[in-house]
Amino acid sequence: MKKSTKILLYGSIISTLYIILCIFIQKDAFISRAENLISENRIEKSKIDNTQNSNLPSKEIETIEEINPPQKDNTNQDRKDNLIDTNITISTDIEDKNLEQNITKSDTNSSNNITTDIEQNNIEDDIEIAQNKITEILKKKKINFYRNRAKLTPQSKRTLKEIIAIIKDIPNIKIDVRGYTDASGKKSVNKWISEARAKSVKLYLGSHGINPDIIDYKGLGEDNLLYKNKPYSHLNRRVEIEIKRR
Repeated sequence: MKKSTKILLYGSIISTLYIILCIFIQKDAFISRAENLISENRIEKSKIDNTQNSNLPSKEIETIEEINPPQKDNTNQDRKDNLIDTNITISTDIEDKNLEQNITKSDTNSSNNITTDIEQNNIEDDIEIAQNKITEILKKKKINFYRNRAKLTPQSKRTLKEIIAIIKDIPNIKIDVRGYTDASGKKSVNKWISEARAKSVKLYLGSHGINPDIIDYKGLGEDNLLYKNKPYSHLNRRVEIEIKRR
């Protein structure tokens, strides 16, 4: 190939490359210009449409507005409704829980009251049974003392041990010990000796497992004779023991 032909060929290639390079460099400008032209066309078209709408009669405009009423934003209302529903649900749950707790508490209190009543009835039954046993023992085995003294006889101590075995395991009781004499002798002396003998019984019970604080004693002398037609009979001399619920 001749030298001149080569030069022409190379020149054409370089020109073509230069044109491509220029187009590549300016492509953003071309695209921006095209977008501007499109935007201008849209604006012009919008102006024309607005002008046409403004020329419509007022009745047609009102009709258009009626057909396309503005939409309300119900977002806030929906949020309020949801909040109210949530509050109602929470309030209902709390009320249900409180009701369940009150029912449970009421059932527990009722159960405790029933249990307490049963226990009290059982204690009273135990006291009544024990008192009947003590009364029967004292009818058969009187608590006796040495003559003109407040000292217990051995037989009386055995009798008191039987009574202790009956009452020592009964809770919440009070014990009353009452001493009596016959009508022989001076009244003041009789009262004194009856009180000393009742105290002697209390001391014996207290020294054999019975709490002394629950024992009350009193001497009544010749009051409340068992045999009023025989005021001087030794059968009027006695010590009575009574138990009751404290």
